[in-house]
Amino acid sequence: MVATLRSPDVMCQRYAAMGIGNLATHLGNQDKILQEGALEPLCDLASFSNGDLETQRYACFALVNAACARQNHPQLVQAGVLRLFVHLMDADDVELRNSATFGVANFSSAVENHQQLVEEDCLPRLVRLVATDDPEAQLRAVAALRGLAVDANLRPEIVDKGALPPLLKLANSEDVEVQQEVLSCLCNLSLSGCISAEHSQFIAAVDVRKLVSFLCSADTTYRLFGAVTLGNLASKEEHHEEIIGKGAMEPLITISNSADLETQRCIAYALCNLASNEDNRRSLVTEGGYVCVCVVVVVVFVCVVFVCVVFVCGNLCVVICVWYLCVCGNLCVTI
Repeated sequence: MVATLRSPDVMCQRYAAMGIGNLATHLGNQDKILQEGALEPLCDLASFSNGDLETQRYACFALVNAACARQNHPQLVQAGVLRLFVHLMDADDVELRNSATFGVANFSSAVENHQQLVEEDCLPRLVRLVATDDPEAQLRAVAALRGLAVDANLRPEIVDKGALPPLLKLANSEDVEVQQEVLSCLCNLSLSGCISAEHSQFIAAVDVRKLVSFLCSADTTYRLFGAVTLGNLASKEEHHEEIIGKGAMEPLITISNSADLETQRCIAYALCNLASNEDNRRSLVTEGGYVCVCVVVVVVFVCVVFVCVVFVCGNLCVVICVWYLCVCGNLCVTI
């Protein structure tokens, strides 16, 4: 079949590429395919060397499948597959373009490929595809950005390239798979401080009620995004009234008792920020926020959470109710 990729007959090349693409969907076949020398002719055909679009699609499909295994990346990169995928993201053919974007997403899952992806100028292309109306292109482009956003050095560059507006628009997507990828990507980007810096843009695109619904989701990605964004928005006092008025306080406190560690940290940060405003302290104590954040410290013993909780304790200690002051003082001494 590999030899047939070099056949002078276009139809033979097409079906050989299709067959190898199907075989490459199984990880166990990929080593043999590469060892048999399929990489070079597949790259030629994916570059439209025989002038047949169907052959080009199948060859690209085969290379994308090979790129799903990280151990194949060095060989594929050396053969120029990564560069080819970035180039094909500009293709007029939708199927070919989406396939190439899928390949870029596969390469972006490995940090060692990030620098070359950026050097090949993939970021503007990904941002452009996120902003299209094609759900498949959106999904693949967002997945690629999510992979790149794990790199602290690339997060500011992704934001600078204009990724936030189209990503925030897709945060309300009805396609659950796209929405989940978007929220994961935004969680990664939030580590650059973009939510705090662009807080008005975030609250305009995803209002507090939507964030509360994310926070109450059974899915950890949705829950984490809700907590991360509410925590960052709460760092701006101008949003406190809306956060509390639209019912975020109770779910923040309730969910902190059962959430994963990362979400607990974000909730502690949100409560800390809300407690910095004297007007919020009584309602925070009434809702049980003081007790819940202290439990977070006792249960998880995480330094970041500890700092936030102690700060909340300090803010809440000025609440007029004597009983709460006594409890606060005793627990702070224990901690």
